[in-house]
Amino acid sequence: MTATRSTKWRLLTVVLIGIFVAPATALVAPTPAGAPEASIASKRSKPEKHSVKYSGVCKSPECMNLAHQLHDWRNISVDPCENFFEAACGKHSGFYDSRVSKKTIKVAQFLDDFFKTPQPSHSPSKSGKVMKQFYDLCEKWKVMNETEQKEEQSKAISDMIKKWGPIPMFDKNWKESDFDLNELLMRSASFGILDLALFRVNIEDDNRILLNYDYVLKWNDFENYRTEALRNKENRVDPNVIQDDYNKLVKLSKYLYMNIEFYSDSVGVPLPQLQAKVPSLNFEKILKRLFQEKRQDEVWKNIKDRITGSHIPYFFHNYTSLEETIQHTSNRTLANYIGIHFMDSIRSTVDIEFRSDRCAGEVAEKLPLASHINFALNRFDEKNIQLASEMVEDIQKSVVETIGKSTWLNESTKTKAIRKVKTMKKVIGYPKELANPAKLDVFFDSLDLSETTSFVVAKRAVGRFQIQQKMNYISKLLPYFPKLEYANGKGYYDPVSNLLTVRAEILDVSLFDSTFPKYAKIARIGEEIGHEIGRALDPINRKLDKNGEWFTPEDATEYDRRAQCLIDQYTNYDDPEFKDLNGKSTIRELTADLIGINASWKTYEKVDFSKEPSVFRFKRAEPRKFFFHLAAVNFCKAKGDYIFDGHPIPSFRVNGIFSNMKEFSEAFKCPVGSPMNPVKKCDLF
Repeated sequence: MTATRSTKWRLLTVVLIGIFVAPATALVAPTPAGAPEASIASKRSKPEKHSVKYSGVCKSPECMNLAHQLHDWRNISVDPCENFFEAACGKHSGFYDSRVSKKTIKVAQFLDDFFKTPQPSHSPSKSGKVMKQFYDLCEKWKVMNETEQKEEQSKAISDMIKKWGPIPMFDKNWKESDFDLNELLMRSASFGILDLALFRVNIEDDNRILLNYDYVLKWNDFENYRTEALRNKENRVDPNVIQDDYNKLVKLSKYLYMNIEFYSDSVGVPLPQLQAKVPSLNFEKILKRLFQEKRQDEVWKNIKDRITGSHIPYFFHNYTSLEETIQHTSNRTLANYIGIHFMDSIRSTVDIEFRSDRCAGEVAEKLPLASHINFALNRFDEKNIQLASEMVEDIQKSVVETIGKSTWLNESTKTKAIRKVKTMKKVIGYPKELANPAKLDVFFDSLDLSETTSFVVAKRAVGRFQIQQKMNYISKLLPYFPKLEYANGKGYYDPVSNLLTVRAEILDVSLFDSTFPKYAKIARIGEEIGHEIGRALDPINRKLDKNGEWFTPEDATEYDRRAQCLIDQYTNYDDPEFKDLNGKSTIRELTADLIGINASWKTYEKVDFSKEPSVFRFKRAEPRKFFFHLAAVNFCKAKGDYIFDGHPIPSFRVNGIFSNMKEFSEAFKCPVGSPMNPVKKCDLF
């Protein structure tokens, strides 16, 4: 659905107010996009004559908002050849959040309105009902005082622990004759817990299930649980027995800690091989409890070959392995360790830590696929799908063109790289398979919050459901992975299926709009689309193909050398706000950024600007310079508004990446050796 006329006029009014209160000189004599260099770069050379004549002016509310950002955030006192990020974003006040934050907020705003608006009398989808139930429980929790919240949390934790079963240190009625090691682990898994005390279930990025060692509870943790057991009034255990339990738990904990080597082999061993080394555990029975009950056998059949064990001494050493530990530890101590580990996991996973004003955001985060579908079907501007589809095709061709013109890639590698990009599957807007909510509802049969009165209990139930949905996806029953990216609107590349997803959320904010001139659409979203396509060729994903490693040894060596250039460039990048930058930890994003911005530029160059309107107040904008301003605004952030998530800092995504492009230095006539035109540039292909 497109925005209503009244909404657009409200936006237009706000923007016009901002513009008309701007300095009179800016209104009388509109400043071209190259304004930062107008006062500084002109000292180096005569101003360049603008030959482009645009076709009219875009004055839609969306274009006006874009003009507002471009004009108000720039700092014309900064030389773009010295610090383009500061020149484009130097007066960013923090009022506008980053592009991903804007998309996340947009979804949350939609959900907030959606849940508060009376729905049609006909029965809504099951996913919609569950989302509303979860939202209402959150809103109820929000208005509680701190004491009431703690009481609800305490009761929920207590009820879940009782449901799990008796723990020897806390219950004098525990019977060793009832001990069943696999049953205890199955109970923990049935709560949707991946930390199973004796091992952990990791869901890897390549959609593989990796079984690894779990975190080890420390002796000071057991000290706290001993104190708690001594204070326990119901079925209290003899204090001397509690002390003996404590001593044995500390001994087990120290033994486990000393015999774990803290690394994980990226190449796991097949599950049958792991099962043979740890016969005391029935991995099939335990893992099935993480699946939806009615689909356990089907999921297991489809997923078992994707389950591997980490090749570590913890599992495979002959004398200090997990199996040896199980054999030489008493049943009571094992029951205590697994039970207390469960208590610890439950307490950590039901902690309620979020702003009291973001219940809609909580829904989007915990039920991302359902939130995405409901947003797309009720809020999305359908016109953007065709426009975005065409742009994806154009960006894709630009990436292929870049690879094809590479002077160092072997023809065999080049052919396979081009094939990988050309055969990339795409989802634009939203998955058409899920356009009918009933198809998604099939997977919501295991989540019913209608009888739930506690938000804490609901949050644990939704967490369990998240695990089930991920398992459904890995087993090929659910067509799309329920990642948080569905809620925050980020683009996403799935290396396993070679799938590019450009979600509705990214196409429905100021980053992209059907009213934008074509060149603005490309400059604003082209880099992100190119970035996600570029993820297929990052240092890890370049090794993933249906036929395995496809770079020749010589090409792989040269690729790594070129990637090292980016690693060094980022590690040595000077930003007063950030110290100890690590290029190795961000190299996948760095390579994708470089591929993306170059693909966006190649696509931008092909636009016939004479057939496109100008952006309001930028009718004299020189296209080459304007591209970089339009692209840079995507990364404008307030000072300190950055959380490391594997991505480089915002200023480097402008200054560092742009400085590697000769097109930038040519457009702004930057002297060789200046910060934005270094002698040594990094180039991937």
